Amino acid sequence: MKIYRWVDGPSSVSAIGAPGTAPISRGSTISLTGEQLTFYEARGHVFEEDAPALDDRRERRAKAKPTTEES
Repeated sequence: MKIYRWVDGPSSVSAIGAPGTAPISRGSTISLTGEQLTFYEARGHVFEEDAPALDDRRERRAKAKPTTEES
């Protein structure tokens, strides 16, 4: 599964196989398998791989972890 940024296409995208998942908006990122990406692209959606978004998420998670060293 990779992170993609939705750049163009029909009015909404929601996660495949996840009923009730809220649609994302253009410019948002979504995790997709190769099969899901093929499904969306066949319907006119355009995605670009968004590796920096994954790095940003890892950094935010690392910063959010409480430190054990507090004076």
